[in-house]
Amino acid sequence: MNNIIELINKGENKHIEFKVQLTKNLLKTVIAFANYHNGKVIIGVSDDKRIVGLKNQGEARIQLEQSINDNIDPVPYFEIAEYMIEKKILIVLSVYKGEFTPYTYRNKSYKRSDSSTVEIKRNEYQKLILAGRNLTFETASSSNEKMTFLGLAKQLKLHTGLLKVDRNILITLELLKNEQFNNGASLLSDQNKIQCSVINLIKYENNNTSIILERERVVNCSIIEQFTKAIKFYQQNISKREIIKEAIRQTINGVPLVAYREAIANAIIHRDYFHEGEIRIEFFNDRIEIVSPGSLPSELSKEEFIEGKVSILRNRIITEIFMRIGIVERMGTGIRRIKEQYKNYINKPSFQVMENSITVILPTIISSSYEQSTNHSLFKESKSYEEMILDYLYAYGSTSRIEAQSIIGLGKTQTYEVLKKLVNKGEIITYNSSRATRYKKP
Repeated sequence: MNNIIELINKGENKHIEFKVQLTKNLLKTVIAFANYHNGKVIIGVSDDKRIVGLKNQGEARIQLEQSINDNIDPVPYFEIAEYMIEKKILIVLSVYKGEFTPYTYRNKSYKRSDSSTVEIKRNEYQKLILAGRNLTFETASSSNEKMTFLGLAKQLKLHTGLLKVDRNILITLELLKNEQFNNGASLLSDQNKIQCSVINLIKYENNNTSIILERERVVNCSIIEQFTKAIKFYQQNISKREIIKEAIRQTINGVPLVAYREAIANAIIHRDYFHEGEIRIEFFNDRIEIVSPGSLPSELSKEEFIEGKVSILRNRIITEIFMRIGIVERMGTGIRRIKEQYKNYINKPSFQVMENSITVILPTIISSSYEQSTNHSLFKESKSYEEMILDYLYAYGSTSRIEAQSIIGLGKTQTYEVLKKLVNKGEIITYNSSRATRYKKP
């Protein structure tokens, strides 16, 4: 009973639903739990967590059981229990994730979205059909019968010494079964006719999305080739700066290559290929954004994804092959490796998880590195605060108020006054980034 009280106190969420009384709408939530994850419906509790209880609970219990058995196809596994709390009777319906998805009510199926129950879209329904057959997108049979794997063979030879990719190797890699290629094989083939398997690479002038300096659409090639071309685009378009550390001049990339590699690999191997849309990689002056269509697997929470401590493989076959050819180091370490690349810098990567997309934002480290923010001897040789900032802009291109504050060693208000004075003189100008106002030379 204490456990039920704790659940009520926490309120409704992805796994808990409250109902004041028995209604047909309750069946939609039952279906959502059966399709995706275990859950409980507590009947006799209002949305604001007030315990109102039920009258004629015996009749309500029978009606609930009959309603599930008569209206949901197939019938999911569930349990019904009664609890006395504050001298009021509650019914707790426990629903368990089923194996025979999709579960439907009136030919429609549902899922949980935070604390609400919503009807699923066509691509989600297709995933549930395959899951009910113990299949995923990559293991489902491909309609393309003619495929070549020259790119895959080249990488396997380079990293494993394998001389030839023949029928037996394709079977071992789980790309061929019963003489039928699957979608995983199609994604890795030289032709790759999966329509949504596309990467759009875009380089903007500074942060102005209306001015495109370079654009490349990578389509109809292996996802290995897509990864390679994304790396090449980075090498051609990433901003570079020189820093002086202990009398040594070093050239560094604006965004760490390892972080970029991990973000691209994650976008390719973990994306939802049922979801229409293309991977979009955008190069801005102060960041790179990688947008992947689809959202997280239903078993993985936003918090678990961002922490990088839990990994649920959506495309296991592809992931394992990317590991064999050295693109992925270890399963489930991508987010942590991205964060590791920024541990000594002020700016940190961010992750936006939406219902239909996941975005990884990799900020530049040019003017926010730990060394630059704590050791500005090069600039402190200047005679004035204004000259310190101007020297810094000459070396690194732009600064924010916070960075400028670190450079000249003044407080927030005093730094702002120095910057304002330079703006009024016309020696620097302002522009807006995604995070804050920045300053640069005109």
